[in-house]
Amino acid sequence: MSQARTNPEVLDQPTSDVPRRTLSKLLLPERAIPKAEVPATAKHLSESLREFTDPLTAFVMLKQAEQIIKSALEQTQDHAQLKMEGKEMQVFGATVSLRALRDYEYPDPGYQELKRQMEDLKAKIADREKFMKLIKTPQADAVTGEIIEPAKLTRDGQTLSVKFN
Repeated sequence: MSQARTNPEVLDQPTSDVPRRTLSKLLLPERAIPKAEVPATAKHLSESLREFTDPLTAFVMLKQAEQIIKSALEQTQDHAQLKMEGKEMQVFGATVSLRALRDYEYPDPGYQELKRQMEDLKAKIADREKFMKLIKTPQADAVTGEIIEPAKLTRDGQTLSVKFN
């Protein structure tokens, strides 16, 4: 059970000196929200935030929440794994599975050479992409005679980047 549900006063205790405003009471679901309902729940959250503040501030607030949740997940995972009984459990209306996590080191010289070749190819591809972005009309390669087409723009828009101080 959530600490907020068992101890409502926990919600009122600030964890830092950052001033806070109350949007409304924090309501926690009794079970996990089904996948099909996530878009509607996200829309409701987004609309509620935009009623509370301007859309740009709402966006920054959500990005901050994303960082906080990611950190909270990292801090909670080890404790949660200790609570697992078996390889799979039903918790809060969701299925939680314990999966193997393995990392390998590859000391093989042949493998290392292939990795180096891959890095070389990545650099060559990046150079070719830069060249194709620069040219405006098809160009013939002087050595091979190959016709090189210019890059075609498939998306031209904007996005937001948030950096927290």
